Amino acid sequence: MRTLRFLSSLVIAILVTTLNGCGWHLRGSQTMDVTLPLYLQIQSGSAELRRDLTNALESANIKLVDQSRADLRLTIHDENRGRRVLAVNSSGQVSEYELQYELVFSVSNKAGEILIPKDSILQQRDYQFDNADVLSKSEE
Repeated sequence: MRTLRFLSSLVIAILVTTLNGCGWHLRGSQTMDVTLPLYLQIQSGSAELRRDLTNALESANIKLVDQSRADLRLTIHDENRGRRVLAVNSSGQVSEYELQYELVFSVSNKAGEILIPKDSILQQRDYQFDNADVLSKSEE
């Protein structure tokens, strides 16, 4: 039961981290009541993801340890970013984009049993694009 509560909290922490990367923030910090030692393994992902996920887990009172001391292993298999055109104006220029961010992960225990099989979290967000205001839109 303790492990199940931890896993659900862990999935929430991952989701919060991906949402933070897109500019969305929770009010205040989140803490978890279960603190099993965790090994974080990122097979494919950016340095920014590693930093943000480490900070989010540590701020949620999750103790990150090396592989030999961990009760659980969170593996980030892949991180994908995408963009597609949603709308164009009358002159054929892009006026709206959709951004996608996907994080593929799994969780296993010390014995190597898969507790959460390979799964993904996908976030999509759309925004207006104005060619006359390119500099500020590129910052967005």
